[in-house]
Amino acid sequence: MDRPFRIVVTDRNRHVRAFLRRELAQDGYEVMEAVDYRELQKILGSSVNVDLLVLDPDIAVQSLRVVLRTLKQRYPTMRVVVHSF
Repeated sequence: MDRPFRIVVTDRNRHVRAFLRRELAQDGYEVMEAVDYRELQKILGSSVNVDLLVLDPDIAVQSLRVVLRTLKQRYPTMRVVVHSF
């Protein structure tokens, strides 16, 4: 891979997003943030290649099961980690 590993962090809490961004960026990852599902869809629908999605289930507009199924269908190679506090 000729580019940094790209991670999208989703969370409604800006402090959590900032913490995850800072910690992951220190390890050399490229980190993008999405505050809600609409922003996540915008990122995933762009030309940006996402290697890993850190998904807060609280941003889902539907059930988590539906969101995960949709992500798997649209982006079958993207890895997803579900995180929650």
